[in-house]
Amino acid sequence: MMLSRGIIAILGMVVVIILIFAVRSSLPQAVNIFHETTISSTSKATSSTLASTQTTTLKTSTSIPYSNVPPVVNIVSPKNISTVNGNVTILANVTDVLKIKKVQFAVGNVIYATVNTAPYSYIWNTDGLAKPQYVITVYAYDAANNIGQASVLVNIGLVQHGK
Repeated sequence: MMLSRGIIAILGMVVVIILIFAVRSSLPQAVNIFHETTISSTSKATSSTLASTQTTTLKTSTSIPYSNVPPVVNIVSPKNISTVNGNVTILANVTDVLKIKKVQFAVGNVIYATVNTAPYSYIWNTDGLAKPQYVITVYAYDAANNIGQASVLVNIGLVQHGK
């Protein structure tokens, strides 16, 4: 009987550990998770009316990283109010207390690229563009789905040949 109680107690702890890991991977924004498991086992004697019940309560808690602070985005290149033409490398530095999940590069309201690892850059081809100015925005998403962003305004310059 003692062996079965021990097995039940071990199984209960294994279930709790599995639940902790499952919750950790599915709820990145939770601060604390509390879990309580009650394990009961009853044994009856066959030669008398004696019976025993054992109840064990296992309480666990775990902390999971949480942040409501968005990533910090800095567009390194091109500089704000600069003149660009041809193939332009958009380069951004992104920092955060949590892991960066993705960085998106947009010109106007159109997202042109998504990058999942550093260095965070995208080559934008300006050949044939009609408007003289464009807003470039870089969005960064962290593991808690916080969004940081930065924008620059650029002028499209004419390519001069023969000089």
